[in-house]
Amino acid sequence: MSKKKRKKNTKVKSAPHGGFTTAERHTHGLPHTSVVDKMSEKLESMAMPLLVQETSQNPIVVQVAVSLAQIAWNRANEDPEKQETEAALLKAVKQTLHSGFGHLLQNEFRQTDVDVAVSQMIRYKKKHFADDRRKIIAAMVQPDENADSDFDSKIKVHWTYPGAEQMRQTAAPLGVIDLAKRLESGPLAQKVADELLRFRQNKTVDLAAWKAGKLNAADYQTEIAKNKDLSSLKWDHAIYMYVQNQISVIAEQILMLPKMSWFYDILTKAENEYTPTGPPMSPLTGTFYFCWSMFDLCKGASTETVASVAAAIYESIAPDPDMLRIMRIFHTSRMGLYEHMGVSGDTIKFRELFLDTELTARCPSGYNGRKGEIWYARILPPPYPEKDDAHVVFTTPYVVLDASAAEWETCISSEIHRTQGAGRCVNYDTYMKYGPGFLYWPEYVFEAYLNHTPEMILLKGLPNQPQSRPHSPEYKRE
Repeated sequence: MSKKKRKKNTKVKSAPHGGFTTAERHTHGLPHTSVVDKMSEKLESMAMPLLVQETSQNPIVVQVAVSLAQIAWNRANEDPEKQETEAALLKAVKQTLHSGFGHLLQNEFRQTDVDVAVSQMIRYKKKHFADDRRKIIAAMVQPDENADSDFDSKIKVHWTYPGAEQMRQTAAPLGVIDLAKRLESGPLAQKVADELLRFRQNKTVDLAAWKAGKLNAADYQTEIAKNKDLSSLKWDHAIYMYVQNQISVIAEQILMLPKMSWFYDILTKAENEYTPTGPPMSPLTGTFYFCWSMFDLCKGASTETVASVAAAIYESIAPDPDMLRIMRIFHTSRMGLYEHMGVSGDTIKFRELFLDTELTARCPSGYNGRKGEIWYARILPPPYPEKDDAHVVFTTPYVVLDASAAEWETCISSEIHRTQGAGRCVNYDTYMKYGPGFLYWPEYVFEAYLNHTPEMILLKGLPNQPQSRPHSPEYKRE
């Protein structure tokens, strides 16, 4: 059945809004008693002696030290499952120290031979933390301009106990690799930058096209600056909306470049297929489609997106650190599946399925839902956590009917196992962000649509069960 035919069926009768079940909580293999000592503090005690200045303000220096501590920790525990990952991380650390800015880092370490440094940390770990058998999945340094040092409350460690199901751990990017990618533009971004440079150096300029483009950009910036809609939003939501508009301005320009033709062609086809304007025309809302097209759509195994290229271009022409920080929050964000845990005041408590992590968030659409619902949404961290630590439900929430948390988690495990051989979806994070194919999640939303209100959209069915989705050709109507 073609999508054109399926679109005619998008209006259906309302389904009852009850019958939600709460899945049994997962423990990730953790003991029932809480762990008092923090892994971040243990890694800090291992990493700090490596630095000449323990209060170093260079996030790359601190991240290298923490990454080496992560490698040493897992090696000290003789964890065979982490050997491949740690080998890749160690290689990345060495590449960082021998990269273009490596000479600036050499003087900040007491020991520049990373193999020796790791051996020293292994001995330290065995002496001081021999009984701690936890396995570190990833350790990230999150720079904080207000902190006294780069170690102040900024090491985020993802860990599990031996035997725990590792796919349930959030797959945070390897710290040093992530920071290196942020400092050095990816291949596509570099090609686009070179293309723009050649254009600027070209002595033959189409003045009419240049003038039209400049006027368009000026008009768009004026529209952003005077957008009265932003003033009616809560401050944190307004910040994200403002940055969204800025990304749109840049993306509109770079998508016309030949180097971006793959993205342009895919997005043109996707817009024609799904008409992403929100119900009743399409279940794909503007915010959902924008985030997918800018932050999640990537070619093959590459993690470069329209937004990553836009951020690199923005950094080269108008480097506003705060704007870049919000752009990167956007770019590293993803959709997620959340169990509604209850409402308190103007915030909602959520548990993210599969990871079993909890957070509180506000939903700007005005829909607070009810306990037990399963939400498919993009929930962004607070842009300024020192001002308010509540997250923001950026997309209009999709509420999934007739699928419990346990059923979703079974589905996720099945899909990751089915597709991880291709290297695209190896864990929950990559599955939720990229999907096995670039149209996987837009197609799911399109086929699962059931009904809507102005504040939320109802979906029905699971990604691995086409017969459960109302607009799938395989849907089994009762």
